[in-house]
Amino acid sequence: VEEHNTTTKFADIENHWARSYIETMNERKIINGYDDGNFRPDSQITRAEMTVMLSRILQLSGSQSDIFKDVSKEAWYAQSVNAAAASGIVEGNDGMFYPDADITRQDTAVMIKRILDRKGVSTDVKTASYSDYDVVSSYAKEAIDVLSHLGILNGNDGKINPLSNITRAEAAAMLCRMINVIE
Repeated sequence: VEEHNTTTKFADIENHWARSYIETMNERKIINGYDDGNFRPDSQITRAEMTVMLSRILQLSGSQSDIFKDVSKEAWYAQSVNAAAASGIVEGNDGMFYPDADITRQDTAVMIKRILDRKGVSTDVKTASYSDYDVVSSYAKEAIDVLSHLGILNGNDGKINPLSNITRAEAAAMLCRMINVIE
């Protein structure tokens, strides 16, 4: 479901840890709330939703190309997903994007790392130290290391929870921190 509300004050974030990130991202028109006046900070984000937000940050122009078999031209996210794919920010698997699948913290980190690379941000860092680092997929280790080093991705109680699905609040925080690094 695409978000539509452009209110900067959401009833359900009053005392939320990510309130300032959420409000900043909403003011910048990167992330929206819902028609009921809520943000739903602890709800998860799909691959399509994350890609749309990244495309908004980068101001990618929509692409008409059919890149993925499971992204219909009529889908609300189609232009953003295709533009992000054409820019090398997102990839699929065997011609599929899986737009409605929830996105993990490590896959979000990989997308953001690609943006940092594109923007020329120096990413030569040491291995991150989290008690659950061994469960980070090999393709995501460098992204986790870089984003941890830059303060874009933070752990909780010494864990990075790479395979957990990212929440709307966590996404707002990571994207806000990413913008601070690239601008």
